Amino acid sequence: MINQKMVTILERQLEPTLQMLEQLVEVCSEEIWQDQKTLYWKHILHAITGIEFWFRQEGEQFHLPDFNKDVTPDFDKECKDHPTKYELAKYINEMKQKSQEFFNRLNDELLLEPCDIYNKITKADAILMQVRHIQHHIGYCNNILSARKNETVKWLGHGE
Repeated sequence: MINQKMVTILERQLEPTLQMLEQLVEVCSEEIWQDQKTLYWKHILHAITGIEFWFRQEGEQFHLPDFNKDVTPDFDKECKDHPTKYELAKYINEMKQKSQEFFNRLNDELLLEPCDIYNKITKADAILMQVRHIQHHIGYCNNILSARKNETVKWLGHGE
């Protein structure tokens, strides 16, 4: 029987999810990236800002990235601009580092403690919510790519 810590298991599930998000940036054509109807880039930005929000420590300020442009991850607000693929890839990398720092502070007992940001859920809930939320947007973006006969991001699991 495999004896592993739950923190390790949850981290092992989030990491390939973030890799898939990075790959969505890589495989996207500029035409799709700039398409104001699909808002492909906004799905990626919206998904990754969850890490910025939920993986904060108590008292840490939440900062939405705007790339010094008229950009927001909020779907209810229009943007006059969009981040470049490079800018969004860099932000994803920053959020990967933030998630690593978050996991480094955890142990299995702390997973069951209230989330620092919203005490009605546990830290484990916050992690699982992020995996589910990001995967939803990965599927949405893959659908955009597929509908336009473009390469899609392949599923990644542990060890791939």
